[in-house]
Amino acid sequence: MEEWIMMNDETKQVVGQRILVANSFFRRLKGLMFQKSFGEYDGLLLTQTKQIHMFWMRFPLDVVYLKRIGKKEEDWIFQIVDLHENMKPWTMGKWVSQATDVLEVKAGWIREQKIRKGNLLRVNKLS
Repeated sequence: MEEWIMMNDETKQVVGQRILVANSFFRRLKGLMFQKSFGEYDGLLLTQTKQIHMFWMRFPLDVVYLKRIGKKEEDWIFQIVDLHENMKPWTMGKWVSQATDVLEVKAGWIREQKIRKGNLLRVNKLS
């Protein structure tokens, strides 16, 4: 899987050093199922996704629903269209029609990073 770095476009602070990208049907379907933790990664970006499930998950997540709004040079720009803090295992996420992608991160990340609906996130593929 590809790895990306993510920053808050407004504050210019890095909010994710190593974000995995699930950009195929199988990778999106599997996601983080059966994993005990994120391990060395900060998050998982599920492309072309409007809803997630937490079946076979072992730990809670913060979920960030994103709308891809453009590209500047090598960076993708996303706007946050919805948030779900501390989503529990074995639950179903909401369907967010405006979302193009979904970011799964460690529970507590939204508060730690002071992420808000409407914020812009910039991601760039690590070399």
